[in-house]
Amino acid sequence: MNSLVFPIGIDNVKSLNGETLTFRSKKLLNATFDTGGAPTATITSPANFTFETEGKSSPSTLESPKINYIVFATNSAASLANSAGSITSGTNYIAAGELVDVSIGINSGTSLTLTPTRNGNTFTAGTFTAKVYATLNTTVEDKKTKTLVSATVPAAGADIKNAASTLTMSGDTNNTNRLANGQFLIAPFTGTQSLLVSDIFQINSIIEAEDADGTAASTQFSSALLTAAVGNTAHVNNITSRYIFNNGQKDNFLDHGSITLKAGQTKPANTIFVLFDYFEHSETDGFASGESYTNITYEQIPAFISPTTGVRKELRDSIDFRPLKSIGSTGTLPTTFVTIPDADTNMTANVVSYLGRKDKLALTKDRVFSVIEGVSSDEPILP
Repeated sequence: MNSLVFPIGIDNVKSLNGETLTFRSKKLLNATFDTGGAPTATITSPANFTFETEGKSSPSTLESPKINYIVFATNSAASLANSAGSITSGTNYIAAGELVDVSIGINSGTSLTLTPTRNGNTFTAGTFTAKVYATLNTTVEDKKTKTLVSATVPAAGADIKNAASTLTMSGDTNNTNRLANGQFLIAPFTGTQSLLVSDIFQINSIIEAEDADGTAASTQFSSALLTAAVGNTAHVNNITSRYIFNNGQKDNFLDHGSITLKAGQTKPANTIFVLFDYFEHSETDGFASGESYTNITYEQIPAFISPTTGVRKELRDSIDFRPLKSIGSTGTLPTTFVTIPDADTNMTANVVSYLGRKDKLALTKDRVFSVIEGVSSDEPILP
């Protein structure tokens, strides 16, 4: 399944019962092999993680290190030499990009010592750096928080974040401060326009200016206009209905949201002001669950519809590991390995869910409506 949104398998999940999620994951770690005799490197697991040690404890050596650890050199070794044993292929140094065989000794669940080998022989001297693609376990990885940030509605055009008193789109920039307040200015366009913010919940309003580009900001977006048009789709300058909103959600990451002018709709004549609500993440890494959402009711927690398969997943009933593209025109995804579970392992959690119930609405002989409550159950039936 090519997706980082994992349905829990239970509907109407309330919580993980205040407990953490247990799973196995991969991390990319740095290692420096230095000499003091034979070159070795000691690596330490990130906070809240322990290394996969085949069920062994310290002091011992892993039997099959290649299953859970892949090491590749990031620079060429300086003057490595082999031990008394013979090397049957290659050279007596390790080259940048080379996959390096290692023996791995267990110091503890959070510390391993790696010794490079070739054809069963260890090296007697030398220095090089490497990356280690390591398998780790976590039992204390906690959910991140997703807080709904509502658009800041300005009193007038001059109050739009970082807007010049004379508003000219060719010289205007949607900087981080404006975007973080759920505001976006753009010249009239056809096609699709990115809003430069990820995990957008909804469009509040799209307002067309009253005056032409290059005039005063408070003339283009007067106090009277914003008071009357924001949230009022019947207002002539509220052009929200002309656009299709895409929240930017992908199967494997949260992309910037966008708006697209609908086919057959007329491009507006003046500057466009977009107000939107979005989710601010407490962390760039980790997972989200239904408990992650704040400033929003349980019923409002959104669903995710895959743009590739069309499958709908309720995010309140899912574990969501998707990383977030950062805010702004130069927004990027995390450059380090994000925490995601291994595909071939199970996740465990203590799940609490709401039970369903079916009721009947009856009309009594006295012409009074009465509710006959059923019994809450995994498979409710009518009373």
